[in-house]
Amino acid sequence: MCHCSREIITQHVQPHLLKQLRTVGVAPAVLQGGIEASVINEARYGQVGQLSAIDTHAVDQQLAGTGALLVGPLLPSAAGKLLNVNADDVAMALAQQLQVTQLHFVTDVPGVLDANGCVVSRLTPALMNDLSASSVITGGMSVKLRAGLAVAATHTTKVTIGNVIEPAGTVLVA
Repeated sequence: MCHCSREIITQHVQPHLLKQLRTVGVAPAVLQGGIEASVINEARYGQVGQLSAIDTHAVDQQLAGTGALLVGPLLPSAAGKLLNVNADDVAMALAQQLQVTQLHFVTDVPGVLDANGCVVSRLTPALMNDLSASSVITGGMSVKLRAGLAVAATHTTKVTIGNVIEPAGTVLVA
């Protein structure tokens, strides 16, 4: 992993997100340890990985300190090498493993937008399919929402997506 990537994330992106979250009364800790990644295919993708282990006790201790965690895209491998991972996948796996009551995806948009550019307050699988079929929801957002809906369906976790915590943006309802 390029040293500059780590610097950008830890010195610019994370502090900015922490500041934004604090303005709405949420003071998360940055997730530090308790999780591990493994390389997907180094020859093809380089230093890209996927979540491979969760130490629930270690993560629970961090969560207990603040009630919220900020999950980023860099995870260590077993050898201590930083790998670029999909932070949404990590957050969803943590939510499922720890059975958290709320999972909020912080994005650069106020929530899921409909064809008119208005925030959808509640997104069901049926509405997701309609918006995907009409190409309103595409690409990475589609993947994120399908996974988020799956978390909402299997647990008592309230899953939301948006650029602020209050108001909640879009609530994913299974």
